[in-house]
Formats: sequence, C-alpha cells, structure tokens
Amino acid sequence: MRQTNAEWDFMGRTFLALALANVTLADPTTRTRHVAALDAILADTVAVERELGQQHFLMDYASFRPWVHPSGRSLFVDGEIALMAGARCLLAPGDDARQELDRRVAQVRSQMDSGPIVPVLGASAGASGHAIIGARAFGDEAFLEALVTSLQLGAFPDTDADGLTYRAGAQVADPVLLYALAQGPLWAALSREVPS
Repeated sequence: MRQTNAEWDFMGRTFLALALANVTLADPTTRTRHVAALDAILADTVAVERELGQQHFLMDYASFRPWVHPSGRSLFVDGEIALMAGARCLLAPGDDARQELDRRVAQVRSQMDSGPIVPVLGASAGASGHAIIGARAFGDEAFLEALVTSLQLGAFPDTDADGLTYRAGAQVADPVLLYALAQGPLWAALSREVPS
C-alpha cells in the first residue's frame, strides 16, 4: 500500500482509529479491547513520525519545494493525529493521548492562524473566522458575540465604498470570515433537499 500511496497508510490508521471509537461508543462492551488498539495505533503512528518524519506519511509532492508555513509541518499529518488522539480521549481518560491531542491542536492552530497575528490578543482574523464558523454552526450566541466584538477591536476593520475589510486579514482569512458571517442559508437549503 505504501508503494502506491504513502498517504493511504496514514489515512488507513486514522479511519481505523475513528471506526474503533465509533464502535466503542455504540457498544461499550468493546471499550477495553478497542481503547488498547487505539493506543497502539496512536503510539505507532507517533513513533514512526518521530523516527522517519512527517514526510514518511506524505507523497512526493511534499518535497517538491519548501513548505509555505515556517514550521515546515504538515497540517494533514498533525490534524489527523489530533483526530486520532481526540477520539481516544473521548473513550477513556489517558494522559498520553491528551498530551498528544494538546500538542497537535497547538500545531494545527498555529498553521490556521493565517494572516498577521495581532499583538496583545495573540490571534488572527483567520483563526477568529474559523471560531466564528463553529459558534454560528452550533448556535453559541454568547461566544459568537464575543468573537465578533474582538474582531471589531483587534482585526483593524476598514470600511470604504466596497464595504468592510479587515487589515489584519489575508488571502484565506478574509474569505473564511465572509463565510463565517454569511453561513446558514446554504445548509438550510441543503437540509430541505436531502432527506434525513
């Protein structure tokens, strides 16, 4: 499998971990066996990454040119390991899984903070946009209001004849914010069209 596509090995690990978590949540009698299997998958994945680097789980494109983000890390690899660790944490307490989850989420967050980081606030318009998407999607009005208020304070809003822009935005941050603030109608239309 690795000879055909190195990412299949990695995605296979992730989907197996998520499947084990789903089966365990549906049938708690499998918890002991599946948590042990999830621990083994997570430990092996992290050990392989530590020994061979993130490139081991990526196709050749990963070495064609330098990474855009200065960390030189793969959002794909960090994000999927975070998914595995998060699934493991949902099943049972575990310090190793929790530490791995926290570490990976920090890596992912640093890569998602697209655009300049606003001093003092330690945030960016891009990261705030992703948080606004979540707050709107889950109806968390208090968090949404706090995020929009902080955006108005720290993202340096600028209104001209074309409308509102944020000077702390960027090529990805601005569309994320627009989507975050406008989301809803598309999903409502889809949910009317797609039978549940």
